[in-house]
Amino acid sequence: MSKTEPPKVVSLQSRMENLDHIQPRFQQLIQACRKITMNSTASALAEMFEHIDDALFDAAEKAENNSIQTLFFDSMREIRLKRPQAERVFHQEISQLFSDFIELKPQGKQPGPAPELDADEMSLVQNEVYEESLVVTNMATKVNGRCTESLYALNQRLAIIINGVKVTEQTNPVAPKKIATSFCRALEALQTHKRIQEILFRLFDEYVMSELDKIYDDLNKRLIQADVLPNLKFSARQYAESQGAKRHLDIAEAGKGDAPGKERPPAQAQSSPSRLYPNPGATPAGAGQPAPPNRGPLASNIPHNYDDSTPQDAAMEGASYMDPAVSDQLFSAISDLISNRRENKMPLEIPEANFRSVHAFSPPEEGLAPYTTDDLLNALTALQKQNIESDGTPFTTPQTVNAFKDSLVKHLGSDGKANRNISPEDADIIDLVGMLFDFILDDENLPDICKTALSHLHTPYLKIALTDKEMFVRHQHPARRLLNSMAQAAVLWAPDEQNDRGVLAKIQYVVQRVINDYAGEIGLFDELIKDFNSFINLLKRQSEIIERRAVEATKGRDRLLAARKKARATLEERIREQQPPKATVHFLLSAWNDVLVFLLLRHGEESEAWQRALNITDDIFWSVAPKFNVEDKDRLKETQPHLITNIKQHLINLGGHQEEDIKGLVKPLVLCQRAALRAEQGKEVEAPEPPPVEEQLEAAAVASLGGLPLDEEEAEDIEVLEDVDVDPALISRLKQVEFGTWFDFVQPDQSLQRLKLSWFSPTTLNYMFVDSAGNKAAVKPIFTLATEITIGSARFASIERAPLMDRAMEKIHNILKLFMGK
Repeated sequence: MSKTEPPKVVSLQSRMENLDHIQPRFQQLIQACRKITMNSTASALAEMFEHIDDALFDAAEKAENNSIQTLFFDSMREIRLKRPQAERVFHQEISQLFSDFIELKPQGKQPGPAPELDADEMSLVQNEVYEESLVVTNMATKVNGRCTESLYALNQRLAIIINGVKVTEQTNPVAPKKIATSFCRALEALQTHKRIQEILFRLFDEYVMSELDKIYDDLNKRLIQADVLPNLKFSARQYAESQGAKRHLDIAEAGKGDAPGKERPPAQAQSSPSRLYPNPGATPAGAGQPAPPNRGPLASNIPHNYDDSTPQDAAMEGASYMDPAVSDQLFSAISDLISNRRENKMPLEIPEANFRSVHAFSPPEEGLAPYTTDDLLNALTALQKQNIESDGTPFTTPQTVNAFKDSLVKHLGSDGKANRNISPEDADIIDLVGMLFDFILDDENLPDICKTALSHLHTPYLKIALTDKEMFVRHQHPARRLLNSMAQAAVLWAPDEQNDRGVLAKIQYVVQRVINDYAGEIGLFDELIKDFNSFINLLKRQSEIIERRAVEATKGRDRLLAARKKARATLEERIREQQPPKATVHFLLSAWNDVLVFLLLRHGEESEAWQRALNITDDIFWSVAPKFNVEDKDRLKETQPHLITNIKQHLINLGGHQEEDIKGLVKPLVLCQRAALRAEQGKEVEAPEPPPVEEQLEAAAVASLGGLPLDEEEAEDIEVLEDVDVDPALISRLKQVEFGTWFDFVQPDQSLQRLKLSWFSPTTLNYMFVDSAGNKAAVKPIFTLATEITIGSARFASIERAPLMDRAMEKIHNILKLFMGK
């Protein structure tokens, strides 16, 4: 029976002629994506086939019997013969995936009539299919895990190409599982044994699946070049801690628009945090979100101009953003509370929050037309100009909220006319922005000097809020992003007034730019957030480089200490056992000890070089022991020149020793060997006393080991605390703590120094800490650190990860609820 030739690869061009549902430019774009995928996978598959012979040969060498070994050798020839057919099938499958994709067909083999099989054959087939499916799933899962962001972006962009039809792992033509399944079809053409298939799957995973990362990046770049979602951001929202989730659920319950005075049911504590912080990639940003709730006047008519996805700003890495739906409900709840306060004619002061409404500064006269929003904006522009003239950089005094409101009211009434009213909606915005900046001035997470600078943004941010209320609800609003980023940078990087290139100087510069240049164009904030992100990224890179160098230096010191201890212990053990002459002991513990340390650092304890050095060490001990019989004397005479030559060569390799120095170092050893030759039974051997250690030799040894001190006590400046009972559970916890964990240490002046655990030694259990700039700041043994935590002079730092605006809106809501008795 003749074999049926596999179908030829079908050109996409012929299939695209009648695809009216896809725009012409997108048809060409799919062609380009297909070409990228075909070329890249073909190259990777060819590299895989080039390594099959080596893999099968290695497997044959380890085969358990001759039969299996023959199988591997025979398979090499069979695979070489069938390779072109297998590659052709693989490329046909990839091409077919793209063809089905553009025609919106279900992908994958369609089930046909099942062949008639007996029970045993059916069981065998099911097992083979299951095992193959398991391998494919495992390979695809690994790629999905490391390419989440790229695949997410690719799915969204491919959906645009086919007119908005949702693209998933089941329909994406280059999904990892689709590529792996295509290889399974190619394996059918090879008709190999199960043992061979296992090796081929492993090679395919190593050479082809590992290249999918690059293929996805190339496809995304090509689509971006074609202007398909060029600004798409990956929505990587994080799950909140249960306490934080419960807090947000309370807010959501409060914002459901209940009538005033109606009793609300308590928030369900058992609600899942995933309601608020959804799984990234579950739906595209904004898809499936609930409709905005009914709002009071403050929150009405907010357009949705900004993407709801999480902003990817440099300073906000790891931030726990509030879910957009909850943010909407929170703003609605605040709007309701403020409206209810006004409708119920309640007092305009909240002493607990140091809050006074703008109307409290100058009660308006009844019957007069209120100021328009334009009137307010003109007054704020004038105040902004005054701020430019009166406050330079750096900012020295904070702009308090009540003082600002007083200045605004006075400026509005400066025309000499009777006091007019501020409209309720505008007054509510003024009060809300005022509470926001009150929160900033009271925030314990922010350094005071940064609060001072940020407080001067009150005027321009009020101008933004009066015209664009989305700042209160959209994470992607440029002004909100900028404020969040500057606040978080102030928390993560300690501000330094003396550093004109540090975080504080940058924050002050940005604040000054906003005050000077903001005239209603929100594009200024896009420019500033881009510049601030670049600054933070540069700061991160510098910090990482400095920290990496500090870690490497500390690792080097730790390896040096471990090598010294090992070399010293090795020599001392032999010295105690064999009691050599004092001059020999001096040579061993000085020059030869440095040789052993050097070899341990360079080659390690398992190396041949270390073993040879130990053999020479044993020969040294034997050579200086008294020789009483002729055989030992003759052997020493024969081996002594070779031994001394080996010792000198090791000292030369150590570096830092001149020829005359080396002769001086080994001379006492030679004299001890000669004394051993003159030994007579019953007489004490006379050995020379060791000469004094010369400073230049010690300096040379120091230089040969990288300029590090020879005394272990000098290697690290470590304070050891004693006489404190430490909980063993704390020691266990510290052993498990992750790198990057922040600690607060109380300084002698009672100030706090925040340091990050960068590395700890598994041999010495010394913990190395760096500051926010990456500089090495402290090294503490584990028991010292545990003691400091026990007595309260150190603690695990709690770094606020929620964005400033999220925290501020939440705090404002809680204060208003308290004030309204809700």
